[in-house]
Amino acid sequence: MDRKLKILELLEKKNLSEQETNELERLVGNDSDLQNLVSTYSILGDVVNHSSHLTEEEISEYILYKNSLAEDTALIHRIPFIENHLRKCSVCSEIFKDLNNEFTEIDNYLAEKSTIETQPQAEIYPLRGSLQKKYKAPRYAFTSVIILGLVYIVLYFTSALTTPSYYKNAELVNEYETSISRGRATENFRNSLSALEENDYDKAIAYLKKDIEQNPDDETIFYSYYIIGLTYLRAAEHNFLGLFPGYNEEQVMKGKEYLEESVTKNNSGRFINIKLNTYFYLAKACLMQNDKKSAERYLSMVIDGKGSRMQDARKLLDDLE
Repeated sequence: MDRKLKILELLEKKNLSEQETNELERLVGNDSDLQNLVSTYSILGDVVNHSSHLTEEEISEYILYKNSLAEDTALIHRIPFIENHLRKCSVCSEIFKDLNNEFTEIDNYLAEKSTIETQPQAEIYPLRGSLQKKYKAPRYAFTSVIILGLVYIVLYFTSALTTPSYYKNAELVNEYETSISRGRATENFRNSLSALEENDYDKAIAYLKKDIEQNPDDETIFYSYYIIGLTYLRAAEHNFLGLFPGYNEEQVMKGKEYLEESVTKNNSGRFINIKLNTYFYLAKACLMQNDKKSAERYLSMVIDGKGSRMQDARKLLDDLE
């Protein structure tokens, strides 16, 4: 698993064990970018926690408890927190006032009828339901959306600041170049392209491997190596909510191996542009591994050969300077 993805997975847990805490410290190490990520994530967690509200049930239970109509031992230990929150949160404080006024009205009515002493508490407890009905979760929906939006914006800028642009640009973005499908007419090759259209990478790879196994000496077998290489690179991509891009090292390595083999087998001299495109994707694979020097070499080969991806290669190369 990619180190950054593993760190995010640990950060999502509320209470880390000692072993998980040690693992998080080991993964972060002295990497300043990762330290900033952990720090920002922690700050966001505090923002969300402080931005949360008391539930309707908590407020109504608190009102009943303060009026000696509830003996919920589970609530007692939260009384200090609830009272502190009510002092600081205007939203919950306003709801408390409304619910408390409603309770007072009911209490006064019962007192006037002189029935409060004879009524069992079970008849008073429906008050909890009436207090809750008035304030449902939709009251907080807008606030929740704002909070989540703020969190995402902060994560977005954190991702932008901690992720080099060339690392983001290494993504293939569904670049399968299926226009080359006319290069091979085998059933397995056509089936692989259909699987790719459905984003079924495993099935596409299986079909392409069968094509290679059954037709190892075909002049155009390099097409199958080419497509399987791109498929491995696309499958290697992962992210967190569209942010913090990362790449599976093992799949990137397999993608590079098949692309390099495609270059070796594309030796007839008739398909120069495909070879130049292969260099372009080899450069992207190198960027996925943070190997900028090798990426520059491949990109220069695309530009010198005037391949169809020459302009894209120039942009990537400029991004590395």
